[in-house]
Amino acid sequence: GEDGLYGTEDDFYTDAQGEQVFAGMDQSFATEDDYKIYGKDFYKRPGEDGLFGEDDQLWWNGQDGKPGNADDKRIWPGQDGIYGTEDDYYINDQGNQVYAGEDKKFGTEDDYIDNGNGSNTRPGKDGLWGTEDDEYYTNGKDGKPGNQDDEKIYPGEDKEYGTKDDYVDNGDGTNTRPGEDGIWGTED
Repeated sequence: GEDGLYGTEDDFYTDAQGEQVFAGMDQSFATEDDYKIYGKDFYKRPGEDGLFGEDDQLWWNGQDGKPGNADDKRIWPGQDGIYGTEDDYYINDQGNQVYAGEDKKFGTEDDYIDNGNGSNTRPGKDGLWGTEDDEYYTNGKDGKPGNQDDEKIYPGEDKEYGTKDDYVDNGDGTNTRPGEDGIWGTED
């Protein structure tokens, strides 16, 4: 690698296709954490067969933006089975499926978790989950999370999200609440 030393994180070799293969966290080649850079924010690891090819896994570089380390997250292709589409997701440290928002980039403030109750959670300006600036939105009139028609949810008097006193400010002196069922966008 660039540092001129063997056994460091920037070591690589060039494969038969002319692509650089890096050793990964174990700093050993021909192991499951080897990777190839795949765009600015992503890299590929070999699939279950241990070889680069058809069943490669796509990984996001994580919050630090560096490939091949502990904060990286595997990207799953979603229900359509195709990488690079709007249903791609990764599983965060809390076990939630995190989807890239409208910007189609992971690690930004429009990423979202579909809460399954007509609402979604976003990480806020810091791009980190479970911090004070996390934000909550309804799934909007179209019922789809993570897009322009979603409306911001505010905590009610109890100052806690996910309770019956949460509300959406309608901008006209009125507000909307989730109702007795606790689900946004239903008749109650």
